[in-house]
Amino acid sequence: AGHARRDDPHLSPHGERAAAELAAKLKAQTAFPIAHVVSSPFVRCMQTADAVARALDLPIKVEPGICEVLHAFPPRLAASTELAARWRVDEAYTPVVGVSDLQRERSDGEAARRAQRAAEEVRRRLDGPILFVGHGASCLGLVRAFGDAGGYVGYCTVSRFELAGGRWTTAEFNDVGHLSDKRTALDSAW
Repeated sequence: AGHARRDDPHLSPHGERAAAELAAKLKAQTAFPIAHVVSSPFVRCMQTADAVARALDLPIKVEPGICEVLHAFPPRLAASTELAARWRVDEAYTPVVGVSDLQRERSDGEAARRAQRAAEEVRRRLDGPILFVGHGASCLGLVRAFGDAGGYVGYCTVSRFELAGGRWTTAEFNDVGHLSDKRTALDSAW
């Protein structure tokens, strides 16, 4: 990956293409313009978030609360200064969960619960549509935060939730229409 964090790889060429396709989809849609891009600090998520953030001319809010399952502890995450040197990071954003608040996790369920709590708090703090960029287990928690127990989401898929009558509902789940390799994205959702 070009750094000393073996558990924090860059996107593959396939992942880079999928991130670009996701960015094009979100730029083209106007029904619910994204107001915030919130990403895990892991490199592959930052790369995906960056493609969208550039297309939408938005900074990235780095949220450790939606990071990968933390089997290896302490996590060897990039420092915020390292992320800001490489990507357009919203340095005014205060994370819901600081790196020092993270704990070792033994399962996807633990990571999902952490991400769910983080997403709920991010939602309370930010107005407008939010794009969350996370990992398998953290995305499981993200969709649970908005009332959907649909399961894992696939790579670079779109799941969209709407608030109606004080309750979150699923508007889209695991949409792959924008991806040239739909099968890989769907297979990644388990």
